Amino acid sequence: MRQKMAFEVYIMHEKALSIKEEMSYLPQRMFLWIFVSLFVTFSVAGLQLWHLKTFFQKKKLI
Repeated sequence: MRQKMAFEVYIMHEKALSIKEEMSYLPQRMFLWIFVSLFVTFSVAGLQLWHLKTFFQKKKLI
């Protein structure tokens, strides 16, 4: 009985450590995701501006 309880405490401790490790890694992933999404957003905006510019130049409106 005592060994079983000690084993349960050990399992709970290991789970707590893994959660703590995952929580410390989370801000790094969020920081990376922010920059990836900004890069994609600005890339799409740049491509749209380039497309509109060439479109209006071909139509001789600019």
